[in-house]
This record gives sequence, C-alpha cells and structure tokens, in this order.
Amino acid sequence: MSEPCIKEDKLNRLEADVNNINDRLNRHSDKIDKISDNNLVLETILKRLEEDGKEQKQTNAMMNNTLLSVQSAMNEITFNIKELNTKLAATEKRAEEMSNKIESVDNKSKFDALPWIVKVGIPLLLGLGIGSYIMQFMK
Repeated sequence: MSEPCIKEDKLNRLEADVNNINDRLNRHSDKIDKISDNNLVLETILKRLEEDGKEQKQTNAMMNNTLLSVQSAMNEITFNIKELNTKLAATEKRAEEMSNKIESVDNKSKFDALPWIVKVGIPLLLGLGIGSYIMQFMK
C-alpha cells in the first residue's frame, strides 16, 4: 500500500482546526445575529425618538403660545387691578366726604336741650322769677 500524502495525525489536527474554526464561525455568526437584532431594536428606538422629538417641538411651540397668552392675560389683569385700586381710592375719598357732610347736617339738625336750657332757659326763668318777685312788691 501506498502511504497517504498527509499523515493521519496531521489530518486529525487539520480536522480539529477546521472544527475549531467552524465553532468560532458559529460563535461569530451568533454574535452577528445578536448585533443585527440589537441594530433593529436601536433603529426602532431611534425612529421613536425622532417622532418624540417632533412631538416635543410641537408641544414646546404650543406651550410657548400658551405662556404668551397667560402673560398677556396677567398684564391685562394687573392693569385692571391698578385701575380698580385707583377707582377704589377715589370712591373711598368720596364716601368719606359724604360721611362728613351727613355728619355736618346731622349736627345742624339736632336739638340739644341741655345747652339750650343753660343758655336760654335758666336766664329766662331767673328773669321771670325776679320779675314776679318785683311785681309782688309793686302791688
């Protein structure tokens, strides 16, 4: 028999190397599959993030418009409050003036008997009493 060109132990080593290479290729293939799956997931996430970014821009624009409206309303409210405070101060002043006038009219229309008695009544009674006393001596 003829001897094979390649020795059997060398052939076994080559088969082991081929098997080793196949195992490594399988592992790399699995890793590539995982990377591909991860890539799909990342692409999906990226699309969602892009959509969220667009929605966020729209939300920010709407929020900006809303805040401008609120600011305008607050400015108007502030103006109205200042105007009301001015009118309230004028009304309070007029109410105080009116109260003073009413008090003045009330004071003029009151009849206080005690000062009248002291001022007019007592001198009148004294005068009448003295006059009648004098009249008794004249009779």
